[in-house]
Amino acid sequence: MKKWYDKKIRESDKKHIREFLKQFNIRLHHKKISCGGEADYCNGIVIINSRGMSMHKYLSMAMHELWHCLCYRQGLYSNYHYDKYPKTKKQIIKFRRIAFKAEKFVDKKAEQMMRDYFPDIPYEHGYKDSKDKEWYYKHYLDKYYPLT
Repeated sequence: MKKWYDKKIRESDKKHIREFLKQFNIRLHHKKISCGGEADYCNGIVIINSRGMSMHKYLSMAMHELWHCLCYRQGLYSNYHYDKYPKTKKQIIKFRRIAFKAEKFVDKKAEQMMRDYFPDIPYEHGYKDSKDKEWYYKHYLDKYYPLT
């Protein structure tokens, strides 16, 4: 039997999560994007493609993207959470070197926060093993920040 948080997210749940993010001065938008979620951390916006998503997946993604915004504000992994795109080869190499570490850090912090605020809902990691790292490099870094 499915647990309550494995069921498709309801509009009322989205509203509660939007209110939660407002505590951190973060706005939540829903938009059809190629990935599940992204953060416009310079402007404090979390964007989620929630189509058919379960409650725990949606909340995990919101927490993950929230932590990207918090890292930007606190200057954590500043070569990754930037307000200017890396342009030179040296900047791109530096960016790529820390990218997966930054994603793992954000995942860890999001999991801790979710445990504190939503202890009954398990966190779903976005980046946990070498397969995720391969996917990340192939579908994100190589696409948007190629070395050539």
